[in-house]
Amino acid sequence: MTVQTLSVDSGKYATKACILRSSGNIGTLKFLTRMDAEKENLGDTESYSVIYEGSKYLIGRQASSWDPSRTKKSEIHKISTYTAIGNLVGNGDHVNIGIGCPLSIYMNPASRKAYKEYLVSHGKQINITINRKNTSFTIKRSFIFPESSGVIYLNKKEFTNDTVGVVDIGGLNANCCIYENLIPKADVNSMFTLDEGGHILTNRIKSELESNCDVSLSDILMNKILKDGFMHSDPEKSSEIIKRCKKDHVMKIYNECKKNGWPLENMKIIFIGGTSALLSNEIEEIFPWVDLKNCIDYGDYANAHGFLKETKNRTF
Repeated sequence: MTVQTLSVDSGKYATKACILRSSGNIGTLKFLTRMDAEKENLGDTESYSVIYEGSKYLIGRQASSWDPSRTKKSEIHKISTYTAIGNLVGNGDHVNIGIGCPLSIYMNPASRKAYKEYLVSHGKQINITINRKNTSFTIKRSFIFPESSGVIYLNKKEFTNDTVGVVDIGGLNANCCIYENLIPKADVNSMFTLDEGGHILTNRIKSELESNCDVSLSDILMNKILKDGFMHSDPEKSSEIIKRCKKDHVMKIYNECKKNGWPLENMKIIFIGGTSALLSNEIEEIFPWVDLKNCIDYGDYANAHGFLKETKNRTF
């Protein structure tokens, strides 16, 4: 029997996972949190044909359905979590696992317990087939962490006895939370979620470019345009539109923080998430005292790395 230590951060847009290898290195996995029932993977390396408890699912890029709700106590997140684990461990392994959960659930002990029992209850054996490969693993120990707290666990020594504001811009949402001495503050103004993720920003920029530059843009092309910061067919106008949309996006987050009474000028502010890297120039302009180090170092995997580190600390 081999005991593996893993973490899974199953977001509404993408699922990220980390595993601590016996060499000490960390392996990673990422796929889109999309799921369709009764469909097959047609050879895409970022999609998985899954069978769990007699039901068939298509998970990842080739699937089209996603879950916009904020509870994450849903079938799509369960199957995505098990798919991530099953891809990283060997058949028959036992697993120490750390996962994130929405802050609203985490702050309620009964809800947090129910969430844990639903997804990763101690002693639960999971039998899953992924791309026609059968895998069985058993949850040995499991830990639930507040979503967006991964960066806190990556820097526990630095943030102990401190007040820190974390802004996690994911694919669909921006999660914002104030932590005091490593613990989320319980009052309603200290934690909130905005529908201002990277996918929302991309669609907004795409719409603006199409209406102002008389073009039709594919999603694949949008990735390159955002990376370049302009369209080659109209570089000056497109650059201005992209910069304006990106700055407006960050200003919405800034204004919401101020609206909720965050003491921005007297508190450490940390941005994480893949979209934060895309918006780094605008973030530094509007939040000049911001810390982007963890965003640069870990990108999309900041939470998964933090959950893994804390899971290791609690089990070793």
